[in-house]
Amino acid sequence: MNIVSRNGPAEEVTMTSREIAELTGKRHDNVLVDIKKMLIELRGEGGLLSFQDTYQNPQNGRTYPMFRLPWDETTCLLTGYDTKARMAVIKRWKELEGKEIQDQPAIPQTLPEALRLAAEAIEQRDRLALANAAQAEALAEAEPKVRALDLITAGEKSITIRESAKLLGIKEERLTSWLHAHGWTYRLNGKWVAKQEHIIGGRLVYKEARYTDQKTGHEAYAPYCHITPKGLAKLAKVFGSEQPELAA
Repeated sequence: MNIVSRNGPAEEVTMTSREIAELTGKRHDNVLVDIKKMLIELRGEGGLLSFQDTYQNPQNGRTYPMFRLPWDETTCLLTGYDTKARMAVIKRWKELEGKEIQDQPAIPQTLPEALRLAAEAIEQRDRLALANAAQAEALAEAEPKVRALDLITAGEKSITIRESAKLLGIKEERLTSWLHAHGWTYRLNGKWVAKQEHIIGGRLVYKEARYTDQKTGHEAYAPYCHITPKGLAKLAKVFGSEQPELAA
């Protein structure tokens, strides 16, 4: 139920006839009769139009008449009601007036106070502008990394450590050292080889290069490491953050 309404340019607080009925324990139709009688005596038949309103019953969807009365008319109506009913309405009016005061912004009473409020408003505006600018800058900086990561994770083939370093925008030596230091790879006959746990985890792939041994003339195989799209996604997060020494 709507309790507070604002009528006219003065935005005056009003109380509905329905709430008056609830507070005084009267039937709403009886309160309507009392209000009509009072308004006709005060303002004539034409005076009813200024206070008439309607409400919609949520149960049946039908519209019913009601009144909205300002303080003077509400007080006048209550003179014919008993003491407890009048007190209940008076207490409710105090609550409505208190709510009105809380809802209104503070109005400066002196020039220094007005200047202070203006300064605070400017500071708040500037803080919001700086925050928005910083957010826009961060998003602009992150956008290329996000696009690169999308391209990486969308791939299907694994690539070499050298190719991965180029995609990540770092030196091959740095990536190689990181992979070894964090237990992704180990040395085997001078070659970097993927550790089994990262092969199982889908981050690295064990590869073998076939070649002819110049000394023996026989075909030989040399192990080496490839990095998968999943592994690249992990590395992109590591090297794209401010904490490159994150544990794998």
